[in-house]
Amino acid sequence: MKMKILAFCFIGLLISAPFGVCDEGDHGAPEKNGSREEATGVEDPREKKGDRYFKSYESLEGGKSENPSFDIGFPGEKSGETHRCAATVLKRPSDKQKQKNGEENCTAVTAAHCVEPSFGKSARVKTGYGEVTMEVTPHPTYAAAHEKAKGENQDQAEKPFDVAVLKIKDKKFCSQATKVALCPKQPQKGDKLFMASSWMGKLMSGGLAPGLGISAHGDFIDTIIGEGVSFSGSTQDTKAAITQGDSGGAGFMRGESNELCLLGVLSGTGKKIAASPPLPHDFSKDASYAAGSKVTEFLKGQL
Repeated sequence: MKMKILAFCFIGLLISAPFGVCDEGDHGAPEKNGSREEATGVEDPREKKGDRYFKSYESLEGGKSENPSFDIGFPGEKSGETHRCAATVLKRPSDKQKQKNGEENCTAVTAAHCVEPSFGKSARVKTGYGEVTMEVTPHPTYAAAHEKAKGENQDQAEKPFDVAVLKIKDKKFCSQATKVALCPKQPQKGDKLFMASSWMGKLMSGGLAPGLGISAHGDFIDTIIGEGVSFSGSTQDTKAAITQGDSGGAGFMRGESNELCLLGVLSGTGKKIAASPPLPHDFSKDASYAAGSKVTEFLKGQL
């Protein structure tokens, strides 16, 4: 009888394994006691890269990508737990920039779902520049939805405007971190967009695809990652994708002087279009960004 039960369980695992889904929009990449739970996928970039925090996204091929976002480890719900996500430091408007002796204060942006345990608080976080303290301010609409969901014990409820601002007072960090201006306009169909994956270590290209686009509420933009990769001379990459832990990374367009400008932050994987094998099942080729005029207005008000 015991052998029959074991055989049944084994068959059940074989059947269910290919259908596992990881929703990037719900959480960052969890770590337990400082060590991320290892993925078991074939050629998993997360295993090749390991659990380190970088000053900017790093190419698995050995060079630096063009992406100015950085890896960051936020406090989790439990003591000692860390959520790995990404963030980007924003450029101040020219009339507010401090040029002399570097900047002692700066503002970064990430996904609100990455920092829910730290709403309205100061959080000590891990970065490639060392540990720094940040004051966390979520978009007020997201914060209100979060409180309502907690009160109704429905924490998976929809929470629009998934963006949070990180106020940082650290001269070394603020002087060294790459800064990106907010895009002056919203993307239109046909515009080339850029997105990055921390785990893939790449800045990738994509655009608004048929059936996707700017939402009716104007609070997110859905994109599809293209086959072409925009750096290192590579033109085709069937393994371009994002995964759990890439939340909060920036979506970019080319702005003034052909420099990257930030159009929004990665909120979720939208329709969850699976990446090409041999990548694991929790890598997706689509991305949803918290973006739009109301997000831009919120961020401008925090600079």
